[in-house]
Amino acid sequence: MHVSNGEQLTTTPERPNDTAERLAAVLNASPSAAVAVFGEEPDPFGRRIAARMGSRGVVYSIELCDDVPAETEQRPLLGHVKLRHRDTDRLPLPDASLDLVVWAFAFRTLDHLGSMLAEARRVLRPGGRFAIADWSSQDEPFGPSRDERVSAAACERCLSASGFGLLGKLMLNASHYLVMGRRPLADSAAMRDAMMGT
Repeated sequence: MHVSNGEQLTTTPERPNDTAERLAAVLNASPSAAVAVFGEEPDPFGRRIAARMGSRGVVYSIELCDDVPAETEQRPLLGHVKLRHRDTDRLPLPDASLDLVVWAFAFRTLDHLGSMLAEARRVLRPGGRFAIADWSSQDEPFGPSRDERVSAAACERCLSASGFGLLGKLMLNASHYLVMGRRPLADSAAMRDAMMGT
């Protein structure tokens, strides 16, 4: 095979580089929002969302990993906060403290899906949005193999079974989808009743 000087031969192309920007644009988080982005590499997504929000909100980039060193609890600061988290643990965030939770290519990597869905619901405010961005179920020369990918329909079923309302799905680009859900507003009445003991 001959490759001319102006051409590059690539056997494993990278993930399309427009995904983080497109995701941030579609989510359009409020400038004063509290957002958490989860994934094996959440920083590119967290940074794009934070850049669009400005300095009044907070974005937590939470790296999901098995090896989390014991650290002192970080206080929320305006801007972009990086944390590491094991998916078997309680999230280091208060109940009903977030406006938006994003799983950036995390769904297929979670060992404890049920506990992470419950934690996402716990930290979202009633009416808060839950976004899952992941690989489309198709054969491609890059990304995880097709049998390792989770379909958008499977994500919707999991969200629905976990009590989230479905807002819809869309394609971010030819390789990635976005599924959106919402924590029900009715949860606010249930929380109020539980706090008042009724």
